[in-house]
Amino acid sequence: MLISNANLELLGFGKRATSIRVEGDSIARIGRELGARPAEQVIDADGRIVLPGFIDSHAHLLFREFDLISVDLAETTSVDEIISLLEAKSKEVGPSEWIIGNSWDDSKIADFQSLNKDRLDRLGTANPIFLQRICGHIAVLNSTAFAILSESSDFGRIEHLVDPESGFVREDALQVTRRLVKLDFADRVTGVRRAVQEVLALGVTSLCEMHSTPEQYAVLSQGARPLQVFVYLNFVDERSFEFLAQRRASPHCRASGLKLVVDGSIGARTAAVSKPYSGTSEKGMLLFSPERILRVVREATERNVQLAIHAIGDLAVDAVLSAFEHAGASKATWDCRHRLEHCELLPAPLERTVERIKSVGLVASMQPNFISNWARPDGLYGQRFGDGWAGTNAFGPLRRSGVVVAFGSDSMPPGPVYGLRGAVEHPHEPFRLSLSEAVEAYTSAGAYAVFEERRLGRLVEGAQADIVILNCRQPADLLHSGVFAVVKKGELVHKAAGPAPPAKS
Repeated sequence: MLISNANLELLGFGKRATSIRVEGDSIARIGRELGARPAEQVIDADGRIVLPGFIDSHAHLLFREFDLISVDLAETTSVDEIISLLEAKSKEVGPSEWIIGNSWDDSKIADFQSLNKDRLDRLGTANPIFLQRICGHIAVLNSTAFAILSESSDFGRIEHLVDPESGFVREDALQVTRRLVKLDFADRVTGVRRAVQEVLALGVTSLCEMHSTPEQYAVLSQGARPLQVFVYLNFVDERSFEFLAQRRASPHCRASGLKLVVDGSIGARTAAVSKPYSGTSEKGMLLFSPERILRVVREATERNVQLAIHAIGDLAVDAVLSAFEHAGASKATWDCRHRLEHCELLPAPLERTVERIKSVGLVASMQPNFISNWARPDGLYGQRFGDGWAGTNAFGPLRRSGVVVAFGSDSMPPGPVYGLRGAVEHPHEPFRLSLSEAVEAYTSAGAYAVFEERRLGRLVEGAQADIVILNCRQPADLLHSGVFAVVKKGELVHKAAGPAPPAKS
């Protein structure tokens, strides 16, 4: 394969290289105007910007495993609209099949307070209904689904996370509910494969699946191709280390570490914060005690197991950093590349926290699309934090300090270009990244976070041929560009239809 007429300026090549030759699954040569060989597949980039395939460092393909029985609620703006979609879905599925609603966002739903168990029951359907917030930390059930959950053997353990009057469940109660949904293995694989095709079309060639049980790992192993998926199994207890060791790798799926969820989410008001959420007395919660976090950190490091630790609120970030400090962590003495997932709200003073993250060698795995989604006075951050809404997601200070900042999407939504926009246009200017810095966070830094920096995330000779061609010619147009073509391991896996961008003037 030959990619010709490529714009590689964002990668530092300037005008000296415009062609990429691929042999097998690797980049064989990068140069200027390499001639096509007989019978060689040629992709004419026609001056378009070419980058390494994007690496989504925090995604949830498994959120789509229930695709065949799911309703997408991401764009809904009223409870009546949600009910209408559920009513239509109830006519498509069997009378006892679950109906899953995904990705509602209460910050966009004006009459959200009217959504509860009773409102769902008035649909009159016998189907169990389970509607998950976009963050995956809170959900609402109808009475049928609630009855199934209450009869579960796990109910006593999670009863404190359940509101029987409203039908809302949060944190681990939501995960228990997911495990109760009945759907054939083949149908789950179909849902994941649909998600794979969608992220490929967005330029993603590798990703980290950040929420998997040992059983779900089998679904990913079947559905991942042609993506490369690095899977982080949920940490439940110390047995999780053995479950991780027992997962067998495939060419497209590897069990890479354990995911430890230390707090909840900002949207659900369960992220652990030092000051109450605006207009409330709520401060969220720590889901693990500081002592338990320390024990997990020590055991993971002794076993050489990488941790990906979900910590959103400033109290959660502080608890995680304290655990690593008490464990004697230092970037100079270990290379587990433990990861701090989200870290949206850092403890004050900011400079001190950034230095703490750097000193213990954590990778900051962050989601710039949250800025695109919510960083407005009337957005989710404004609703939850009031005047402090812009003080989240400190990309610039972290990167400038030398912390590795790797970008992912949390699948909210999964498009990297949309995420890049949030990093480059952060409303708090000191927190912004340049376009090239943001691209690195979505490519080479993501490769570093999974110990693949020699093979993935770069366009250099000898690297794996994971390549995305954007449908724009100028860096200034990239933040609103689509994807023209995607190459994974030397194979063309996506090519868009439609007109080319305007020619260079």
